[in-house]
Amino acid sequence: MTDFVSSGEIYKLLISIQQDLKVLQSKTDLIAIENSIEEVSLYRATRILKRGHEFIKAEVKAGRLKAKIEPTKKGELRYRFRIADIKEYQCMRDDPQIMVNDDLPQFSSAEELARSIFHKKDR
Repeated sequence: MTDFVSSGEIYKLLISIQQDLKVLQSKTDLIAIENSIEEVSLYRATRILKRGHEFIKAEVKAGRLKAKIEPTKKGELRYRFRIADIKEYQCMRDDPQIMVNDDLPQFSSAEELARSIFHKKDR
């Protein structure tokens, strides 16, 4: 004797399989992003991090964000960022204890800070 499956049962099973595939694909995408060696431009990095290009360049210069910097034929600098490095930076930025920087100058007063910003000497 043969078991027959109705088209309604097949449809429900198909929907269930599609939902399972979506969940599996989203988990796979997250793993791929965290380990991705794909590179994006400075413009794309600004969109991902929601910050301006000068801020991102400063983070690269300070060593907090990894980037590949190459000169162009016009003599300008071209920045390339790995997706994995951007993800690592985002995690580091979200945990303020990781971003402690002991290399920053220390100021004893607000006046001393202001003088350093505006390059004024003591009178």
